[in-house]
Amino acid sequence: MKSKAKKKKIAQMNQQKRSGGASVASEWLYLAKDEISLRQLYELFVDSEKVQANLWEEAGVLELEIPEHKSIDIELAEDNFDDVPFMAEHEVKTVLLVTIVPAEFSYASNVMKEIVEKIGGAFCEDNEDFSSMIGAL
Repeated sequence: MKSKAKKKKIAQMNQQKRSGGASVASEWLYLAKDEISLRQLYELFVDSEKVQANLWEEAGVLELEIPEHKSIDIELAEDNFDDVPFMAEHEVKTVLLVTIVPAEFSYASNVMKEIVEKIGGAFCEDNEDFSSMIGAL
């Protein structure tokens, strides 16, 4: 049932793109071959002057606030995506859901790149072919 809802959401995003919607998706995935926790991501920014990190472990949510801009929300994925061939092919062990404001992508992408440089993994658009990847698996 979850995969049907997921496919429907992807189809809606693709339709929005075709109809002239935002050119950058608001829904992304963080993927890693290693087990990466929200706490590990939080600790990357706990002493940062550029990004304020807020972690709600019980809720499974990490918020990365960029001063004077919107935040990046990172959440634990309820679905483990085991049925997605891409995940098996790339031996993905961590899947986190990432939400950004498309208009703030240039700022969010800098934070995403910093995560990839420090801890590895990759960010990709949450769509059928996982396009627009930042980092590499």
